Amino acid sequence: MKKKLILLLICILPCLFLSCATAITVGKTIPKYEITSSYENPKMDFIGFKIDNNILSTSSSTKVSPGFWSPNVDTVTSEFDQAKAIVNTKSLRQLGYNLETSGIANNKADSYFGIYSLQEMELYKSDSRYATFVEVVENKLDYKDNKGAGVIMGALGGGFVAGGLPMLVLGETYKNDKYAQDLAESYSVAGGIFTAVGIPFIIAALIPTKTKINFTGMYNIYLYDTQTKSLIRKEVVSVNCSENFKGSYTYDDSSKEIVRDYVSQNIYNSLLQKYDELNTWLKNR
Repeated sequence: MKKKLILLLICILPCLFLSCATAITVGKTIPKYEITSSYENPKMDFIGFKIDNNILSTSSSTKVSPGFWSPNVDTVTSEFDQAKAIVNTKSLRQLGYNLETSGIANNKADSYFGIYSLQEMELYKSDSRYATFVEVVENKLDYKDNKGAGVIMGALGGGFVAGGLPMLVLGETYKNDKYAQDLAESYSVAGGIFTAVGIPFIIAALIPTKTKINFTGMYNIYLYDTQTKSLIRKEVVSVNCSENFKGSYTYDDSSKEIVRDYVSQNIYNSLLQKYDELNTWLKNR
């Protein structure tokens, strides 16, 4: 029985240190906002997103978590770069297209190359009377995972088991030696205790990594009248969401993309709902 236990633990130990962190493989899906009103002729042109490094921080930071041989240092992308990555996700790339198919706005996001200033807007040749764009004011994505705890548990469990296994081996080897029976029994008992203490830590270390995501975003929707050459409406849209994911956000790029896609779905819903309300306001103006 003890020989089987020793062989089992020898097989488990290599897996222990390979299983501290895993990728996020399944994204979260939220229902998309549905426009219920019927619009025929767009009253505005949608010209895209304004992402300004004078508004959003361009400084990246680091997060340090325990590692097996040395601490893990993760780079936290700046607000500016994170905003560009989120706007480039599938949901937000389709915002202009969906505004057009819904009859709210002509999609001009891919053909406008201005800097979204009042001076630029005065020169803009619109297909409609109104032009609109979204300004990213805040874009903070924070995450916390338990991969550091898994590393600590793995190190503790590995230490106890690594100390206990040699004792068990020696105890089993010399248990029938009449000159070393007492010492072999002591080694077996001590090795069994160390191994038993280490097993719960090993089990805890093998639990899949989880990541807690918190996102805070703020977006200004501007509505510009090309006839009066003036901004006639500014709407502030706040987006706050949090979610738990199985796996580690920092494991690979695809894990980060899954999280960004979830965030962008929330942003998309909030922006589309506000544009629906704005279009109704224009219709009744």
